[in-house]
Amino acid sequence: MGFQVWYHDCLDLGVITNQNRIYNEMLRRFILITTTVALGYLFISFSACTQNDPLSSSEETYEQIAKDDDRTQEDSGLNTIDDDSNSDTNSDSDGDGNDDSEGENESNTGEDTGLAFPLIGSTTCHYSSEINNYLGGKIEFGTNNKSKFTLADSALTPPAGFSVGDSVTITMRIDYDPDKGELIYSFGPHGCQFSPRAELKLDYGALNLDSPQLYYIEESGNYVEQEPDQVDINKSWLKIRIDHFSRYAVAWGE
Repeated sequence: MGFQVWYHDCLDLGVITNQNRIYNEMLRRFILITTTVALGYLFISFSACTQNDPLSSSEETYEQIAKDDDRTQEDSGLNTIDDDSNSDTNSDSDGDGNDDSEGENESNTGEDTGLAFPLIGSTTCHYSSEINNYLGGKIEFGTNNKSKFTLADSALTPPAGFSVGDSVTITMRIDYDPDKGELIYSFGPHGCQFSPRAELKLDYGALNLDSPQLYYIEESGNYVEQEPDQVDINKSWLKIRIDHFSRYAVAWGE
């Protein structure tokens, strides 16, 4: 009796062991099939990405943008200054109603600097709600001419005809007269008032003067000697402080 029980238990154990082997084999085959399908999908996806080549497309796009930018700059003439084209609109830069230019598109060259005159610069003063007044501004002409106009914040009172809050564009023009051997400095718009006073730095290096003389030019054209606030003979500039715009000239002194 005991032998029969032992024998049947062994048969049951053999059946269970065989079932486990079948289960493990099925699981192994399932994992193998799933892995093969996943790898195949990844390979197909990678092949499709390679054919689209997004990197190559991006490089072509950037190249096209660069070409378009170059073409736009060439068409618009960015970063160029045409003094001759501004000579007509700025010929009455001091606002006195008289034509301050020598002639249409006319330019002269200083004795030593090689600068092409006229030199024209501008700055726009905007109204600021934070200070309830106009912001200051500065006009400069670069390394070859140290002339400069400097205006502090809250110093500007616009000319008649400007409403409070209107932006004011201030212009400065430098002309060279080779016949008289002088530089003429003109400003606009006429009627601006400055408190505190604006500072003018007038570079006369183009004249190669040992003894410069500053003149105020009256509306009649008469020259009146003016005493500058500061002169630097070695660097060829002088400074004056003004509370309104006038025309000035620098020429040989006595």
